[in-house]
Amino acid sequence: MPIDDDLSVFFDVTEFASECILTRPGDPDVLFAGNFGMADEETLGAHAMGTHRSLHYATDDADLVPGDTITVSGVPYRVDRSDLVNDGRESLAILFKVPG
Repeated sequence: MPIDDDLSVFFDVTEFASECILTRPGDPDVLFAGNFGMADEETLGAHAMGTHRSLHYATDDADLVPGDTITVSGVPYRVDRSDLVNDGRESLAILFKVPG
């Protein structure tokens, strides 16, 4: 089987992926795996630094939409947007940390 037929190799929590939970009021929680990324970026015309958080996951594993709340390795985040990548089989979500 070609490696791109089975995306689970890229989203394995026993390797490098993080355990994620999608929580929506009135719906059962959705457990899925994703690759979390965090990088500092210049903002406000290079007058400040901001942290850019993202989650790369298999599209079939979760249907994230703006405003969703997810937990990544026990830390809550709000989904700003989610875009299809790699022919739509994978998605990339931009996240904001939920203050707490």
